[in-house]
Amino acid sequence: DVRTKLDELKRQEVERQRMIRRQMNDHLNGLKEREYWNPLFDDENPNFFGPEDFKKLLWKHHEEMDKQDKDRRDEFKKHEMEKEHKRREHLKDLDEKARQEEELRYKTLQEKHHNASKNLHHPGSKAQLEQVWEETDGLEAQDFNPKTFFKLHDANGDNFLDTSELESLFIKEVDKLYNEKDEDYDPKEKDEEIARMREHVMTEIDKDKDGFVSLDEFLRASNGDEFEKDEGWKSVEEEPPYTDEELAEFEKQLAEEEAKRKEAEKHATDTAKNLAGGVVQAAEAINKHVEGLGQQEQKHDETQQQEQHTP
Repeated sequence: DVRTKLDELKRQEVERQRMIRRQMNDHLNGLKEREYWNPLFDDENPNFFGPEDFKKLLWKHHEEMDKQDKDRRDEFKKHEMEKEHKRREHLKDLDEKARQEEELRYKTLQEKHHNASKNLHHPGSKAQLEQVWEETDGLEAQDFNPKTFFKLHDANGDNFLDTSELESLFIKEVDKLYNEKDEDYDPKEKDEEIARMREHVMTEIDKDKDGFVSLDEFLRASNGDEFEKDEGWKSVEEEPPYTDEELAEFEKQLAEEEAKRKEAEKHATDTAKNLAGGVVQAAEAINKHVEGLGQQEQKHDETQQQEQHTP
């Protein structure tokens, strides 16, 4: 019927948008158009795509995603240490009164985020998924059904929830913490929060470690005792990605790099001065040489004139 066709058109458009997003993410992270598996090197079965090929493909995808997640965590750690370093350096430039005011403002923002994090549901718990069911899907709480929920969010209908499909489940949750209108809003922290939730759920549910949550894995998890528990969630501010020792080492490296930069600038300045001085000296020498030649030529002319007037 018409409704079914419209639903199919919407599903196709959603999948098209997701594919564009995946390709953009791959490009930004240096991946080559999902080249996770190459059948050309399968000597045992060069002509057919079999079960083993599928396993190899999934494992290669899993390896690539693990690497991507590690790189993301490393970049985020660096980002957070840079933010804290700049905050501390800014405080050094303030007088006592302004510094106290800035510290109070920072503490107030931290308390605000801490209080907001108390309202977070545990990712993947029944309470968290029911919130998506009600607020995003627009369905009644008493009608919640894990299998129906999975089908609704399995955008491409392959009976697996991939990275993008999983992360879309946590956007509503993370919005409790991050508001674009807040003065300290950081989109990188919001993206990291979503990625951390996705990694946590994958650890709990993805039992075969293939990088996807299958329908069977999802249903088994929803029937377990942990599904009913809602232990909340600690945000990245409550669990910083770096230790005090790592931050101290990072600031030490920055100081060393700054000292090297200044030394290089001084060396370049000194070199330029020396070159300029050399040019001046060379110019003076040339001028003296030219003056000497002029004097010699004048003496020569005077000598010739005297000889001509001598009888």
